[in-house]
Amino acid sequence: MRIKKIIATIALLSFTWSVLPAQTYEDAARITEEADTLQNEGQYQQSYDKSQEASVSIDKASMALFYRLMNVRISKTRSDADKAITEINQMGASSDNQFKTTYEEAVKYFEEGNANVGSIPAPDATAQTDEEFIAASNTFTTVLNSYSNALSSANTVKEGYLGRERNTASKTIADAKAKYNAALGKSIKAGDNNDKTVSGALAKADEALKSDNFASVQQNVAAALAGITKAEADAKAAAERAAAAAKAKAEAEAKAKAAAEAKAKAEAEAKRKAAAEAKAKAEAEAKAKAEAEAKKKAEEEARQKAEQEALAKEQADAVAKAKQDIANAQEKYDSLVNDNTITRGDEVDQNISTLLADANNLAETDPAAASEKALEASKAMDDLINERDNTIAREENQRQLDEIKARYQELVDQGYIIPDSEEDQNLSQAIKDAEDALANNDNALARQKLEEANNSMNAIYEMGPKRPVDGDLVEGDGDGERGQIIDATTGQTVNTEGKVTVLPMYYTVVQRTPLTDALWRIAGYSFIYNDPIQWYRLYQANRNVLRDPNNPDLILPGQVLTIPSMNGEERAGTYDPNMEYITYDEAIILRNQQQNNTAAAEEGANTATDTEAAQTAQ
Repeated sequence: MRIKKIIATIALLSFTWSVLPAQTYEDAARITEEADTLQNEGQYQQSYDKSQEASVSIDKASMALFYRLMNVRISKTRSDADKAITEINQMGASSDNQFKTTYEEAVKYFEEGNANVGSIPAPDATAQTDEEFIAASNTFTTVLNSYSNALSSANTVKEGYLGRERNTASKTIADAKAKYNAALGKSIKAGDNNDKTVSGALAKADEALKSDNFASVQQNVAAALAGITKAEADAKAAAERAAAAAKAKAEAEAKAKAAAEAKAKAEAEAKRKAAAEAKAKAEAEAKAKAEAEAKKKAEEEARQKAEQEALAKEQADAVAKAKQDIANAQEKYDSLVNDNTITRGDEVDQNISTLLADANNLAETDPAAASEKALEASKAMDDLINERDNTIAREENQRQLDEIKARYQELVDQGYIIPDSEEDQNLSQAIKDAEDALANNDNALARQKLEEANNSMNAIYEMGPKRPVDGDLVEGDGDGERGQIIDATTGQTVNTEGKVTVLPMYYTVVQRTPLTDALWRIAGYSFIYNDPIQWYRLYQANRNVLRDPNNPDLILPGQVLTIPSMNGEERAGTYDPNMEYITYDEAIILRNQQQNNTAAAEEGANTATDTEAAQTAQ
């Protein structure tokens, strides 16, 4: 099969390029025939070796074919590009500002090709290695691309220049024909000498345009225009002669007529003068009467116009006010729909939408009523906004109150607050005041009291726990419960590895270099949530301490952020950078273990109780 493929390749190469090197072809054919004979004789290895030798010979033939083809293509492209550039110079397009840049580009590409053409292999050269063949192929491509780009740019100049000149010449001929057609039948008579001269010159201009002989076009158009000008001058001279004769005749007739008219005029003048005096008197009287009536009418029209303009302005102002009121209400409505304060289709939405629709319908006919409807809708939306803001504030204050209560209990449980102490009573009173303010819907007072309580707990926490005394171990309750290891320096509960086992409830913002603290970066810390996506939980919990509650990106160094428990993990105290904490995931595992231990203890206690009850019953 391999030998047949090689024979087919030889045939194809021979068909493709009839001038393949004879020796190369004959060598390939001879070696292939020997390989075929060896294969038929069963000498397969020798046959394979011969077929490999034939394949090498074919590769040489293929490369020789490629070299010749590329030399032919480059030679033809170079010749075409040189011809095009020469034609551009001959027609004068090379100095035309419109095409000069493209022409220079064509020359540049052509010179690049000339600079590199000497580096391409000769048509009868053959690459000795694949690398040499690839290098030669790249050289052929570079030179061919240079000449192809030169030809393309030159053709662009030729086509653009010829197109423009053809258009200019066509317009010149068309203008001359239009002028000829306008003069035909007037200054030019069909078939006269002037007509023959002009129509003949225009026909020659058409023929010159077909052969792109633009100079001949201009010459023949100029001859046609000259013929038209001559015809117009001949017609004008003939008309002037006729006019002179007519004028002389008219002057004689006019002189005789003037004498007769002078006599009649004198007689009529006396009669006209008398009639004119009588008419002038009557006209003066009529004019005075008309002026008086016109003045009265003008004054009445001016009064009516002023009244109409005042009414129109009043109406326009009312319409403009109504439309502005409607636009303001509509803008507020769209904003409330977008932030889900208004729910599409509910009763509130229907009422407000009805008011806006009524206002729009009345804007032109009854603007006062339209404004009233729009203001009514706006007030209803203001009530919604106030109700929404109060609800949000109350919910936020309630959440803060719950967190402060939980934090208060933790501080009591951890020994930071001594029950019934003065600071406990003051803090409890602040928390109660916040609760009372919430119950009375006084969100501002509630927020103030919550901040007071939070600041008080921060101060208490900074002073440290009041119990127990720092030590290595806190004893259990005597029921066999193992105590906890306590760090002697900080009083923090730590595991055997020295890691704090209770995650921090508070974090102080720090300015770092190069990446400073941000809510999403803080949420990603292992001792916070180990998940940057939970940044929004931090934002919601700390909006009241941000400089701009609506900008979660603006947090300041030194701000103390509350870290709410996300899944019941234990949190207490402020993060200490000198301590090593367990991770959030480890805290969840610890929580689960504690819950399991508590459940097991309760189950054991219940079992013991049941056993004791059973024994008592016996």
